[in-house]
Parts: sequence; C-alpha cells; structure tokens
Amino acid sequence: MMIDDQDWHRLSPVSIIFNFFQSGRKLIFEGLPQLSPLFVLVLASENKAMMTTYIGSGLLALLAIGSVLQYWFYKYQITPDRVLINDGVFNRNKRVIAYDRIQNINILTPFYFKP
Repeated sequence: MMIDDQDWHRLSPVSIIFNFFQSGRKLIFEGLPQLSPLFVLVLASENKAMMTTYIGSGLLALLAIGSVLQYWFYKYQITPDRVLINDGVFNRNKRVIAYDRIQNINILTPFYFKP
C-alpha cells in the first residue's frame, strides 16, 4: 500500500470530548489528593455552595481548555516509510515511527466513532 499523503493531519474533533473525559477521570483518580486544599477552602468558607460552584466551574473550564489545546497541538503525518507525530502543549514531543520497526498493531474503535 503506497501512501502519498504528505500533509499534516489532526484527529477528529470528537477527540476533544474524549480528551475531556479522560482528563476528568485522571483528575478524579490521580489528582484527588492534590485537590484537598480546595476542599478545605470550601469547608472554611461561609457560602459553601457559591465556593463549590466557583471551584467546580473553574476545574471544568481548565479541563475544557486543556482538551482543546491537546486537540490543537496533536498533528500526525503519514509518509511512504514512516509516521511522524507532533504533540504536546508545553512539553513538545516529536516522534518518528518507521514502518520496519512496527511489530504489532491493535486497532480499537471507540463507540462514538462507529456511527
């Protein structure tokens, strides 16, 4: 199979939603101990509902902005002999994957790409 497409591509915009939920899951399961000062701040405030709303909407906004930036800075290019991947917002990564180095490929199709 010969691929002559030399343009840089992005993932589907649906990946923004996927990144949002993946980042949210990571925040809940891995970042909860780091968020404990925010819980103390909520408990110490007089208006707990308003403080919870501010913190929650701030975290949701950060997740949304991070997901869009992740989508925007992820690019890939398929050449006849390798795959080039550029990603990362603050820590830029450039990966070159030669076809002769690929040993195994697993193709997983998320449920939202099936329609």
